[in-house]
Amino acid sequence: AGVPDSFSTAVRNRVGARVPLLTAMIAFDTATDIPFDAASFDHPVVWFAAKTSSKPQMKTDKECWTIVSTAAYACDKIEETPMQDPKTGEFIPQSPDYLTTVPGPDLLRAFEEIVCDKAGILGNDALTNLPKHVFMDAQRWGSALPCHRHLRHESSTRKVLSGVPYDSGLHPLAPTRIEE
Repeated sequence: AGVPDSFSTAVRNRVGARVPLLTAMIAFDTATDIPFDAASFDHPVVWFAAKTSSKPQMKTDKECWTIVSTAAYACDKIEETPMQDPKTGEFIPQSPDYLTTVPGPDLLRAFEEIVCDKAGILGNDALTNLPKHVFMDAQRWGSALPCHRHLRHESSTRKVLSGVPYDSGLHPLAPTRIEE
């Protein structure tokens, strides 16, 4: 894109690994009866979900949720469907068809599993099912977060895909201790 290779290489070396995420925006035809507006999860696919329609000034007749994947799930999907051409290194644009047939439905299924499992977050108040969704879109964020271990090349959660280092190890959203 007109950026000298030497500059790109210097930025890549300074930034280190990236933490990728996938997100889905889901609109349900009717209310879900989920008793929270946002939550994080200990789940292999979904890291976080927020009821977008609960925000002030976002009132709508549909209940909308933003679902955020785990970094490990995003790394797996990027490995399956790379973001760069393996031979040329050229960026491969996201395909709406792919996003709404693979990660979007995966995130929706995982979210439904989370809120409908009696052994899960809602316990005995788990839902029977979610209402029909009337809209779905998804987004791939290859560099969603900087890796908190950006200088540690020996990370056990690091993968290099098409020459780009990704790290699926997530850290707390707010610092809880001093890291070296």
